[in-house]
Amino acid sequence: MTPCEPNPAVAFHDQLADRWEEKYAGASFSRRAQALLSLAGGVRPGEHWLDAGCGTGTLARRLARQGCRVTAVDGSARMIESARRARAVNGVAPPVTFLRVNDVVSLPFADRSFDGVMCSSVLEYVDSPTRVLGELARVLRASGTLLVSVPNRRALLRRTQKIAHWSTARLGLAPWPKYLGLSRHEYTRQQFVRLLATVPLEARAWRYYGPRLPAALADTRYGGTLLLFACVKVEPRAAPAAGANG
Repeated sequence: MTPCEPNPAVAFHDQLADRWEEKYAGASFSRRAQALLSLAGGVRPGEHWLDAGCGTGTLARRLARQGCRVTAVDGSARMIESARRARAVNGVAPPVTFLRVNDVVSLPFADRSFDGVMCSSVLEYVDSPTRVLGELARVLRASGTLLVSVPNRRALLRRTQKIAHWSTARLGLAPWPKYLGLSRHEYTRQQFVRLLATVPLEARAWRYYGPRLPAALADTRYGGTLLLFACVKVEPRAAPAAGANG
């Protein structure tokens, strides 16, 4: 994709921007936000966090209410506009800084700028999840936390939706659900752990999450539509000096 071509995933989320905040007002999205944040085991006031793919800023504002300084970025200009309006209405202190970026593969921040990074339901839409994870690791300080969610490949609901998407397209109808035409990456737990290790990031906690199912099913391999991870940045060990062992 050249820089002049519109990003289909960004264009899709532009269309959702005016209604996106309403989704997090509902029980399903609200519980998902809490489930992801809880994996961190708490945040410390004064920490600087990045919300990469912030949408209308719901997660960023939750972090700010816990005393964090938050920079939130998104590729959708309309999402950023909605986030700034929601910030003004909610009166968050300290304020969240919202920025539109062209690409999460090349962020306008120095190395080790953040104590923590949030990346919720973003990697499924990008060209190269590996490159994005590498960029998030670059701006994360040593031993910093990455909170990330990705689609669970084994989820029965996602499998059913993929069949519906394929079937509606074959029948000449508008493919449904529409987002699956853009959601290109999904993982088992083992696959995503291996991907993290190439960055390098290390999974410290994880869980399945299914928003519309009873708890007994939502947190299972086939019930949870999402995989939630809390990861830590692992700095490569320095090679031993020549002659160090005699």
